Amino acid sequence: MRRAPEYKFLKDSLYHALLLIPEGMVTTYKELARVYSTSPRYIGNLLNKNHDQRIPCFRVVKSDLRLADGYRFGGYNAQLQRLKQDKVPFEGDKVAKRAVFSFNAVLTQYLRLIARFLFPNRWPWQGDETTNPDEIVIGAILTQNTNWKNVEASLANLRNYLKKDKIFLEDILRIPKNKLSLLIKPSNYYNQKATYLKNIANFILSNSWVFKLYTERKEKDSLLWQEGFSKETLSKLRKELLKVKGVGEETADVLLTYAFNMPSFVVDAYTRRFLAAVLKYKHLEKARYSKIKELFEKHLGIINRRYLLYVFQRYHALIVLWGKQKLNKG
Repeated sequence: MRRAPEYKFLKDSLYHALLLIPEGMVTTYKELARVYSTSPRYIGNLLNKNHDQRIPCFRVVKSDLRLADGYRFGGYNAQLQRLKQDKVPFEGDKVAKRAVFSFNAVLTQYLRLIARFLFPNRWPWQGDETTNPDEIVIGAILTQNTNWKNVEASLANLRNYLKKDKIFLEDILRIPKNKLSLLIKPSNYYNQKATYLKNIANFILSNSWVFKLYTERKEKDSLLWQEGFSKETLSKLRKELLKVKGVGEETADVLLTYAFNMPSFVVDAYTRRFLAAVLKYKHLEKARYSKIKELFEKHLGIINRRYLLYVFQRYHALIVLWGKQKLNKG
């Protein structure tokens, strides 16, 4: 048994999986084989092909929790030293059972999506990784109750009108509301959304603490998100966002996760379908937004915290890719 045929990028996903294991913990060849529906031997062969020491292959041990002899970067003793540097506890010549990391169902399906689709861009509705954060805010409003093609038409209208390559929140406030409504007409509910756009632009630009936070965080690298982050700030900002007319729970989490670079899992229609069809939580497909959000955040919260925002952003983007593929297949 080698691998499931749809997992074209299994090696890339596997190496990513090792980065998600918290320091002080290990996993086994058998556990990784289960994640990817393949054999422990095949996992071992892929790990042996790794030439990048930044990928922590030393975190993989045998099912009996002993070390294998084939660690690529120096053998048994080198792996043992790396594990001890990582503060992995031992009981004799075995890793302590309490240090064994298992990939739960939610995390397993994330890794399987990567094995199928590879790594998507941070912002799932546009292919450009360097999307202007202000356009993420604008797009989050425009995409409500419509498809992204309509949003692209609205964004094109705005760029043409402004004679600019990028749209900024200041532009939204400067454009007269009647004109703004006409420009975003392809996105449907255009009069309503014109008001919502001005509301969110005014909220971000006119509140000094929000503007400071947005300015500091909008360009954050997704692996450096913890700098200056606090759960209290995230909670406060989410509550304030929900007070802005036109911002519901999904839009608030899109803004937090993609524009403010704070980990707040996004639940949309694709997420609900994925929950029922892939994760088999059919009884939760129509559950409250907060319950589904809590489920994902709880199950993903076990990983190496450094990668939490990255995973939140990519998991949602991957679910969008999965959902679009399902729709295209009919």
